[in-house]
Amino acid sequence: MKILHTSDVGQRLLQFGVTREELAATHVFQWDLQPGGAGTFPLSDSSAVIFAKGRYLPTNPEGRLLDGPHVALIAHEFCHVRQIREWGALSYMGRHIGARIKTRSILARESDVEKPCYDVQHRVRSEYDNS
Repeated sequence: MKILHTSDVGQRLLQFGVTREELAATHVFQWDLQPGGAGTFPLSDSSAVIFAKGRYLPTNPEGRLLDGPHVALIAHEFCHVRQIREWGALSYMGRHIGARIKTRSILARESDVEKPCYDVQHRVRSEYDNS
């Protein structure tokens, strides 16, 4: 699915710094086989695919993503889309792998790759919690 900038979720993501270009360059797919809730993979230096477990992608009958607290995880993944676009696909993958080796953790929460994205996720989640 594509998240349109005109949709409720698209508008919410724009509020948290995701750009129209990032929305347009990214495809989101349901995939329940990854170990975490979601993952982002580069297709090129300017486009990406986000895979997320179905519980993070509730949709309306027209297939559009519903707004709600699950958007915090999607915002986290769009942070990675930005990294791909800024660093390039190969550098992004190298940094991701390097962070996991260095921290000996699949999450690598405090790495330069993950920390800014977890910060975004927590900020978005707190907006939902406080509204």
